[in-house]
This record gives sequence, C-alpha cells and structure tokens, in this order.
Amino acid sequence: VMQNRPRSSLTAVRALLQIDPERGFAALEHLFKYQEWSPGAMVEIVRAGGSQTVQKLAALLGSAPPRRAKQMASLIELLEDQTALPALRERLASSGDEEEIAAILHSLGRLGQSEDRVTALAFLEHESWLIRMQAAYALGALGLAQDVGRLLPLLRDRCWWVRYRAAQSLLRLSGAAALAAMREREADAYAREMLERVLAEGR
Repeated sequence: VMQNRPRSSLTAVRALLQIDPERGFAALEHLFKYQEWSPGAMVEIVRAGGSQTVQKLAALLGSAPPRRAKQMASLIELLEDQTALPALRERLASSGDEEEIAAILHSLGRLGQSEDRVTALAFLEHESWLIRMQAAYALGALGLAQDVGRLLPLLRDRCWWVRYRAAQSLLRLSGAAALAAMREREADAYAREMLERVLAEGR
C-alpha cells in the first residue's frame, strides 16, 4: 500500500499513530527509509503521534543518511518542537554533508536557544556559500549586538545570497538607523547595494 498508494499510506500512518503509537511509528520510519516525502507532507502525520513521536523521530537522526537527515531536520523545524534540539546539535557536530549542515543551521535559526549562537558563529567562514548563508541567517535570530562585527565581512561575500542574509541579520541585530549608517560608511559597492535593498524591504 505504501508503495502503490502514497496518499492512502500517509492517511493510514496518521491513523495508526493515534490507535497504536508503536506500530504507527514503525510505519512512519518505513516511509522515511524507503520513500521520498516533503517535510510539509509529513507535519500533520507526526503531530498526530504527539511529542513522543517527535522525540523518536529526532533519535533517528543519528543513523539517517545525509539526504534523509536533511529532510528530518526540515521536518523538525516545521514541527517547532525544541525537544529535538539535542539531536540536531549532535548530528550537526558529526556531519560532513553541506546540504545537511545548512538545513540544521536553518532549523537552529528557528528553534535554537542562546547556546546555539556559538555554533552559528563557527560556520560564518565556511568554504560553502550555502553554509555561510544559513549561519548568517541563524545568527540573526540567535546573535547579540556584539556579533555585528562578525557579520559585516559577509556583506562583501562573493555570493549574493550570503550578502542578503547577512544584511537581513544585521538589520535584526542593530536596527534600521544603524544599518543606514553602515551603508553610508561602506566603500564596497555590492555591500552598499545590499544594505539599501534590505533597508527598502524594511520600509
């Protein structure tokens, strides 16, 4: 049924999680292992199983291959359940996959706590633009005023998206007036352009 009738299988797993959580989670694990599902399609199903299902899902992160771990990290983010944070942090510490690291950093930007600020700072100078971008995003949510200086060099990054996320995070950390002052002092044309864009969006 899971292979031939995907919509029916999602409905069946959701019902099973409510009737028999153990069997329901086994079916859910099967879906993750053998089929591709968007995180959005899985949110309501996992929620049907309650917080225990989220915790079990988080426990699977440690053994999931990178592609699955990326999907699971995005799903945990959408579930907005901070009980999964320890599993996200542990997976991030052991991961070498670019897309997976980026997905976890984005999740930390949505769910993370003050202790995750140091993690975001550690990835700001990563060789991957994707990771730098998500580290800048996370720092905008978790950072302090003293972190502004760490974000400023990213305004001159070779990647447009890194510059954009850095400018957005600078706006969140320092405010529009300070960002306008940065624009006036900035000598780099690309950095000035990005600061102007983000200020305009804020207005």
